[in-house]
Amino acid sequence: MWGEKIYALISNPILWGFIALVLAAIAMSGKLSVAFSNLLIVVAFALGCFGIYRLGQGLHFTIILCLVLGGLLTLVSWWIAPTQKITSLPAATEVQEPEKLKTLHDLFLTDFEKTSAHGNYYLTKDGNVTYTVDYIIWLDMDSKTKYLSIFFLASDLLTLQACEFLIPKYDEIVNGNIQSLLKGMKSTIPGAQIETFDELIFSGRIYIYHETYLLPRRVEALTAKYKEHSLSPQFRGRDYLIMKNSPIYEK
Repeated sequence: MWGEKIYALISNPILWGFIALVLAAIAMSGKLSVAFSNLLIVVAFALGCFGIYRLGQGLHFTIILCLVLGGLLTLVSWWIAPTQKITSLPAATEVQEPEKLKTLHDLFLTDFEKTSAHGNYYLTKDGNVTYTVDYIIWLDMDSKTKYLSIFFLASDLLTLQACEFLIPKYDEIVNGNIQSLLKGMKSTIPGAQIETFDELIFSGRIYIYHETYLLPRRVEALTAKYKEHSLSPQFRGRDYLIMKNSPIYEK
């Protein structure tokens, strides 16, 4: 008796259709792995086809319903398949090397964008060579003037004295041998009147770049001495170098 009931139950096509529907629903729940969900879809298809076969509606009807069921379950399988979003990698950007810090001598050479004459001068006292300095004479055709930059070598105990020795000697640098080299040289800026460099007047400005630290009171005393000779000095040392290399300084 129980055997007949069990046979009647498993022979019922509605049971297999219900089981197939439950398996498909579990596969679509998203709580299982994709591979296991697809396995449930295959089992649901097999059970569904078995249920359709148990309807006993003929071979053609059974095949058509099985194809429809397979199409529906294929759509379900596609829906639960992982979506792979292809993203392109960002283009490799060129790694820029950090900007090289400038030295005080670099600033001495590049602080002004003017035509210039560069040379060396030997400061002397009592006929003896005491100090050798680099100098640049900047030629400013706009203001019809020229001015002077001086560079003193690093950590030299004679820097302070050399700054004093320079006061009576600046005219030899500005108007000495260099003046003969400039004689007759002309500015040929397009559209401007042709002018000669040897006509420029020294403005009195002297930019002194010193690697050796000078106390503020020493700088004040030197500035006063320079002004006695109608000169306008600017002393540019380590503090000036730090400022120019600072990332917040507008270059």
